[in-house]
Amino acid sequence: MHVLVKWIDEESWDVYPIRDLADAAICFRLVTQENAIETLRGSMVAIKWNADSPPAEAQLLDFGGAKLMERKRSQLVKEAQKGFGGGQAAPVQKKRRLEGACDCEASRKVAELEVQVQELTEKLEAATNKQESCTLLGNAKELVEKLDGMLQAPRATAVVQAERVDIGGGVHVEKVVLSRLHAHCHNLPTKFARGLLKHVFTEDELRGKSLYGRGSNAHKGAPAKEGLDRVRLEAVIGM
Repeated sequence: MHVLVKWIDEESWDVYPIRDLADAAICFRLVTQENAIETLRGSMVAIKWNADSPPAEAQLLDFGGAKLMERKRSQLVKEAQKGFGGGQAAPVQKKRRLEGACDCEASRKVAELEVQVQELTEKLEAATNKQESCTLLGNAKELVEKLDGMLQAPRATAVVQAERVDIGGGVHVEKVVLSRLHAHCHNLPTKFARGLLKHVFTEDELRGKSLYGRGSNAHKGAPAKEGLDRVRLEAVIGM
């Protein structure tokens, strides 16, 4: 899962995997508590945006799947660019990280094209005459063809890719499992994380365990349960 943030020291927005949050407690709340983003939205968080630089402060705006967060980021950038008319250039995004699957140029272009398609669809519905409708239909068709071409391109390499995907820390999960979870847990990050836990850990490994091996506040006298393997747990949280 991913977070959408706005940098404090510049007029720009970014999408990062949740594992790049410096505060593990916030990361844990977002993954395990339903609607935690509603209480955390607008709060200041530290983002590990570069391995060679200290975490930078940003405002937490949203939490969810990478594709949805990129779409929202593209919309925010587009709205900001509208405010820089008269020949002025939109602010440069200095912290935009280039590596990583969700931050690649292709993903950003797909998200931006999807926003444009949605806008054209809304304009088409509001069109008042035949000529205007034909023009909008032509524009929409061109954008859809571009979008379809970008989505089809990765499929050409899918044949030679492994059937299992590294979700972080050397933890591998079947691609079909991830696809099924994304389909059934759309915009439900907590449900997605719980489902993924059941595929990363066996029933025996989950039985009688707690996430981090901490004691229960409700039963302070009881001994702390054994925690799950941290490498695999962090990989699940990072999704």
